[in-house]
Amino acid sequence: MLTLEQFKKRLCRVNHPNWLLVGVNLDDDDKLYVAVNSGQGNMNCAAIECFQSDIKTCVQGMILSGELYLEPHAEPYHFSQEIKVNFYTYKPDIRDK
Repeated sequence: MLTLEQFKKRLCRVNHPNWLLVGVNLDDDDKLYVAVNSGQGNMNCAAIECFQSDIKTCVQGMILSGELYLEPHAEPYHFSQEIKVNFYTYKPDIRDK
């Protein structure tokens, strides 16, 4: 099971093979998704409710604080025919530098 510390560490690894992304449904901004690199150009995407509640709480806090933000002209990812997701960009905190 993915712990909150592991989640945050992987979220901060931009362009790393072990990356993890958080996305929001374009049609319902209350629905968050987590995408992970599954290798060979593939990614798996699951609703954030599949993860521990402290992870969802942490992600919501990061969005509210601006640590995770949406790029204005980002291309959506088609999770399925019905679901399109925009992924948040991680803005590192000054303390992380």
